[in-house]
Amino acid sequence: PTLRSADNVSSARYRQGFNDAIVFMIGGGNYIEYQNLQEYLQDYAKTRSSTTTKR
Repeated sequence: PTLRSADNVSSARYRQGFNDAIVFMIGGGNYIEYQNLQEYLQDYAKTRSSTTTKR
């Protein structure tokens, strides 16, 4: 029984989302790859803000 409660506590810690990320590019990253990351972040921010404001 004590092992299960310890598992629940540790798994709850991992359910939280991340606020920041660091992206490492190996090799010669180019502008198109950078632009794709920027577009992804913009789309993610729009999706994230629309889901958090709806209740």
